[in-house]
Amino acid sequence: MMLLLLLAAVIQLGSCILPPGTGHSNPLHLNRQTPRDGATDVATLSSGIQRPPQLPFVYNVTVDSIQQLGSTIIASLNSTIQQILNGVKPETATFQNTVLPFLQWDNEYRRQFYPLQAIELGTKPENTDARDETQVKIKAALADAFTTEPFFQLVDSVYQSNKDTTSLNEEDHIVLAAVWSEFAKRGLNIPAGPQRELFETMTERISAAALEFSYNLTTVTYLYFTAEELEGVPADLIKSYLNATGENVGKLQIDVNSVPDILDNCVNETTRYTAIREYYNQVPENVALLQEIVQLRLRSAQLLNFTNWADYTNSFNIAKSSKNVGDLLANLRSHVSPLGQSELDVANGLKANDTKIVSAIGDEDIVYSWDKAYYGNIHGEAADFDSDWFADYFPANVTVPAILHDIYGELFGIRFDRIQGQDADGVSPTGNGSDLVWHPDVQLYAVWNKQEYMDANGVTDPFIGFLYLDLFARPDVKSPGDGEMLFLIDGFVRPDGCREYPAAAALTGFDKANEDGKPSLIFPPTVLLHELGHCMHQLLSRATYAWTFGADESATPPDWAELPSLLMENWGKQPEALKKLSFHYSHLSPQAAAKWREEQGNATAALPPVTVTDDLIAEYLDSDKFYAGLDILRDIFYAFYDQSIYKFTEADVAAKTDLSVLFNRLRREIGLVPDFSDVGVGYKWGNGEALIDHFVSNSYGGNYYCYQWCQVYAEDVFYTAFASNLFDSAVGWRYRQQILQPGGSKDLKKMLVDFLGHEPSTDGYLEYLGISGT
Repeated sequence: MMLLLLLAAVIQLGSCILPPGTGHSNPLHLNRQTPRDGATDVATLSSGIQRPPQLPFVYNVTVDSIQQLGSTIIASLNSTIQQILNGVKPETATFQNTVLPFLQWDNEYRRQFYPLQAIELGTKPENTDARDETQVKIKAALADAFTTEPFFQLVDSVYQSNKDTTSLNEEDHIVLAAVWSEFAKRGLNIPAGPQRELFETMTERISAAALEFSYNLTTVTYLYFTAEELEGVPADLIKSYLNATGENVGKLQIDVNSVPDILDNCVNETTRYTAIREYYNQVPENVALLQEIVQLRLRSAQLLNFTNWADYTNSFNIAKSSKNVGDLLANLRSHVSPLGQSELDVANGLKANDTKIVSAIGDEDIVYSWDKAYYGNIHGEAADFDSDWFADYFPANVTVPAILHDIYGELFGIRFDRIQGQDADGVSPTGNGSDLVWHPDVQLYAVWNKQEYMDANGVTDPFIGFLYLDLFARPDVKSPGDGEMLFLIDGFVRPDGCREYPAAAALTGFDKANEDGKPSLIFPPTVLLHELGHCMHQLLSRATYAWTFGADESATPPDWAELPSLLMENWGKQPEALKKLSFHYSHLSPQAAAKWREEQGNATAALPPVTVTDDLIAEYLDSDKFYAGLDILRDIFYAFYDQSIYKFTEADVAAKTDLSVLFNRLRREIGLVPDFSDVGVGYKWGNGEALIDHFVSNSYGGNYYCYQWCQVYAEDVFYTAFASNLFDSAVGWRYRQQILQPGGSKDLKKMLVDFLGHEPSTDGYLEYLGISGT
């Protein structure tokens, strides 16, 4: 065992074999030659799978070790900057002696600290608390670094002298501009004096107001209805409501977060009307906070020489300007509105034929906002699609390997070796494989290039990185339906010229089976396909710096980040792919068959087909379409509103505009669904904008459009390249190399145009929606 541990320690030190006298003696020196990749001769683990050339992260951390790591990271940052300041002057500053040392510190910071993102999913909350406290300290240290005037003067000198030169390669140009922008975002490109001080004061206030806005959303509001008023709401939900006291005695107390259950099921239209109105009148104190943030962001943007905040924040994105955003939103709105109206017409017909309307509000043949979900449910019931029956075709022990091997493996020329049992013990530096994951449910995979991919593309390094799958919901950690990706380790080229390999985690909230015979189900599979799309963006990237690597937020702007994940959802909506992923659980074992027959109440019932049938697939795909247009219009409305409040160019106009009235008017005009304004209330009836955290967040204030932008790009890629080549590895390899592999190290828009062979278009998205592009 000691020999194995020593071997593991040696492997952890590097992914390539170095000649004598090389290595880490000078941590600020980077070999600028082509990086050497991992050796191809790798020992095997006990099961016969290859031993990875880099060890996985070890999650046996403690409060003390986390705190010590934070102190080391901060000390290293301060030391790195001080060494730069001691040895460099503005006239001698270069990329190599000023920016590169900081980027090398950043590489190591991310390598050591980013894996701790996952500990909040574990079983030791004290570690999460320690991680959070340490992260605050590191962020504060970074903020200090990016507000250090002498450091900025050096970086600015490098930036200004390299703006129009070819002395740096494309990736160096990109990362230099990004580092410079971190100073500029904090106002250091504003001359020192009153204006910079004003900018700093406003920035601090924006952060404080946004934090207060978010905190207010955690407050709980209650509604009160009698059981009779809640007719149609499922009995188990009714039982979960508390009996009210005081002035509401005789009624049920309902958390406002349960309003969707009322809107979906309650027969009484007045109850639905009241519930949605109360929902949209929550946290009125956030209205003033949003108004303040909008005005402060306008003033801040203008101090940075931008006309408005939207143009400022969009300038960091692929969109580049609010005009380009507005053009896309207008294009989508014009094409999607007829689809939304046709859906609304169908819903109106359902309401007109409803003989059970109770306590109507408004016209009985018009679906209002409080009716939309209710008649959507009625439409779904009429379609008679049984989602539970369909879900039985996607047992985790079949569907997960099929997604990995038959979709991702086939498309991208990769394979997944699961590391478990003795293999995990053998690769763990502690000798205990359980230390390699943050929870026993987590699956760990080593990801490798397939030999045919290597041979065809001249690739010499077989290893790619590590993938973690954390699939099941856990109380207070992950809720049913959740989906998220963690970029646990960014790859980069180390100072010795060797690669640091990446790691990514796909987190989902599927229900874990607790019955004998019936397995856990992966439904809908689009959730896992989506998160693995993010993971492939991370794992298949190759970049020099962690800053420009893969799916990391520093590498990918928000109007690019969702492209790889939204693209991969398409395989969960194609009959050919769904057949590959399906295997009815009743055929897994005699016990599974018996369990299924027990659920049917028939001990001799014939088992369903092994793979899902064409008819059932058609029903499933059709069930997902109703209200698709209206839902997209709602998203366009949010994006349009977000742009509108951040496109103010005059402070007095921003101050005088009633943001709630603007929100309600745009919702009615763009979203199409009749609402309170159609029953004599006007537009001053609620404050829905006060419930949307995106509008005030640093990442999404002015950037709400990004999801629709990414969806347009994703469907353009799918319908241009994959729709008729669903499992064509040649197409998949080209997408891997041209879109995923560069991460953020190249011009993203140019990458996309080169891959598509045309400028991005909405045609693919419209085809996805079944809409003509003419």
